[in-house]
Amino acid sequence: MPMLKEPWKKYPKFKALDLPNRQWPSKTIDKAPRWLSTDLRDGNQSLVDPMDGEQKWRYFQMLVKLGYKEIEVSFPSASDTDFEFTRRLVTTPGVVPDDVALQVLSPCRKELIRRTVDSLKGAKKAILHLYLATSPCFQQIVFAMNNEQSKALAVECTKYARSITKDDPAHKDTDWSYEFSPETFSDSDPDFVLEVCEAVKAAWEPTEEKPIIFNLPATVDVNPQRLRRPDRVLLPQHLRAREDLRIPPPTQRQRLRCRSCRACSDGRSRPCRGYSFRKR
Repeated sequence: MPMLKEPWKKYPKFKALDLPNRQWPSKTIDKAPRWLSTDLRDGNQSLVDPMDGEQKWRYFQMLVKLGYKEIEVSFPSASDTDFEFTRRLVTTPGVVPDDVALQVLSPCRKELIRRTVDSLKGAKKAILHLYLATSPCFQQIVFAMNNEQSKALAVECTKYARSITKDDPAHKDTDWSYEFSPETFSDSDPDFVLEVCEAVKAAWEPTEEKPIIFNLPATVDVNPQRLRRPDRVLLPQHLRAREDLRIPPPTQRQRLRCRSCRACSDGRSRPCRGYSFRKR
């Protein structure tokens, strides 16, 4: 196939959301955000030579000393190293303070969710983070699914996760929280993402005391920040009963910061979570 003389013409224009009443630029954060460290998971996967179990062990202890209360420690179903590291954290007395939550990540596949939950058996505080790509590219090419099938899978996996965590008597001593990511959010239809998040929220049944967390990943940046930002403002505005959910602000993985967004700065929501990332 010959090279196109004007290859940029094959790409469609960015579709900007019509959001004329933008309030977030004038908002400021007046409460401390919740910080989540993903260095041991997201940061670690970006390294040429990922940390082994002993390196992760020392790194975790450093994060605790720094004061982090939510730490994403692993992708337990991805490797024995991550699974055994998580089990070591849970089963070693005095390593994980009672007020520190261990977060683990899994795709929406039941066998992998089971393995992920098993890694946290006996933990005092745990956050289960599931993700499912919602962009048309992933739906059509990777999963061969339509919107209804994708939404059904998200709901099915959320209900399954609930059945083996907060509804399971075997895990009654663990304080469970749930996070869901519509992966590739930056390239997804916002109306469809809203539909999926509402369905997932209904399946998990969060409360104001135990809110659900929706993470909106810019997996692949397909539009500039000024167009991506309204997506993140629009979603929490349209989700019903926002008191029982949290939406992290957009971040760039090269920096450590929390930016002002509606979930942080409106009068009804508590501060949302910031993220710390290892520099790539």
